[in-house]
Amino acid sequence: MTTMDGINAMEKRDDARQRDNEQPPVCVVKDARGVLTLTLNRPVVRNAFNRAMVEQLQAHLLAAAQDSTIRLVVLDANGPHFCAGGDIAWMRAILGESESRMREAAQAISGMLQAADALPQPLVAVVRGAAMGGGFGLACCADIVLADESTRLGLGEVRLGIIPSLISPYLVRAIGRRQASQLALTAQSLTADEAAAIGVVSQVCAGAELDAQVARMVTTLLKGAPGAQRRSKRLLRDMRLDEDCAQSANASIEHIVAAWQQPEAAEGMQAFLDKRAPAWGASSM
Repeated sequence: MTTMDGINAMEKRDDARQRDNEQPPVCVVKDARGVLTLTLNRPVVRNAFNRAMVEQLQAHLLAAAQDSTIRLVVLDANGPHFCAGGDIAWMRAILGESESRMREAAQAISGMLQAADALPQPLVAVVRGAAMGGGFGLACCADIVLADESTRLGLGEVRLGIIPSLISPYLVRAIGRRQASQLALTAQSLTADEAAAIGVVSQVCAGAELDAQVARMVTTLLKGAPGAQRRSKRLLRDMRLDEDCAQSANASIEHIVAAWQQPEAAEGMQAFLDKRAPAWGASSM
């Protein structure tokens, strides 16, 4: 039997989701110095990706890449969490689509990550709270990651019956295959300090100091010549010792489309939405 408190709580959640749907999924501010701030804006769902957020973020990044007046991009998020990865409700709906529609969704997410990775200007990610799955991937695409002490980064995909496919090119490049294997197979998360130790996070700050550190980093970056900074990013891409990320990204789309078509994916995501253990995890509870 549903209590009045339960009904009120559900109504509040529904109201919050409605407000979330009415807001732009990415907020955009450009200041007089040429600093573009892109803020993920779905705090009700911990800034999890849906199709609108993916498409808008990619569009803003691609536009920034062509805008010579933009000196650098800051990627931030509203609320206490950076990004919880893919919105499970959206991902669950994808499983009911045709293979071609699955591939379109995968290409959209991959395109967003490629746009972040290929941005010619410096990209600074400001990370608080959860940075999971795709949120972890975005952090791996950034040149500089500033995180507060509350940050947790991880890959929970195998507990949902899927794989961290689309972020894998950037993840492996950032932390190496051995570290990536442990995170992908165990779904264990990292603290901010642990992420800094393996090179994902550039600096860890106390929560109250994070905004000031972001401001200092922006000031420091603005002292560099913009053309030299762009050429430096091209240079460092040419110096990669691993497989080109664009080639890996194409392969990752095929892997995730195949994973989405497996029964484990349907069971894992439905279990998450039902707030229960998936079939394979019930014995370990």
